[in-house]
Amino acid sequence: MKTVRYAFLLFFFGSGLLSIAQTKTGQQTSFTVPKMPIDNETKLINYQGIAEASGTQKELYTRALSWFNSYYKNPSEKLRSADSVNYKIEGFIRFKIYNPENKDGLKTEGGVVQYSLLLDFKDGKFRYSITNINWKQTSYYAIEKWMDKNDKYYTPFFDYYLIQTDDEAKAVIKALSAAVKKPQPKKDDNW
Repeated sequence: MKTVRYAFLLFFFGSGLLSIAQTKTGQQTSFTVPKMPIDNETKLINYQGIAEASGTQKELYTRALSWFNSYYKNPSEKLRSADSVNYKIEGFIRFKIYNPENKDGLKTEGGVVQYSLLLDFKDGKFRYSITNINWKQTSYYAIEKWMDKNDKYYTPFFDYYLIQTDDEAKAVIKALSAAVKKPQPKKDDNW
């Protein structure tokens, strides 16, 4: 009876491994990686910029904080500090990345990428920085390693992960800029 059980388990797990191997064969293996901004000093990917916006330092800070709380799910988990005296916001954000679709159109998770979002405000302008981007692992794994095609652990999936990371950063910057540049409607106190 034990022999039958072991044979069944071996067949079950063996066929599962075979089906996993078959799904990998249909995946795209070549991707065009976008040019990502590298900081000259730190040599890390860093999306940073300064944008003009009408309003006082406090107004811009308030708009950005409102955006942060509506843009991210569970914003209290992601918000590290909101300094209403020095008008700075710091966030620590995570998002899922995915492996390329297999031949059956199935996308599997590739892990979690995390980054720091830093915002500063002055009258008429604000500064943003998306930096310290890393792949969540047991130890710190900077995504700049994904760019090294000579690394013995390199896989073409890393290019796909870089594309997703670039898309995430650009989407955040676009949404943030639109929200901070848009003045809040004045509330009518007549009631």
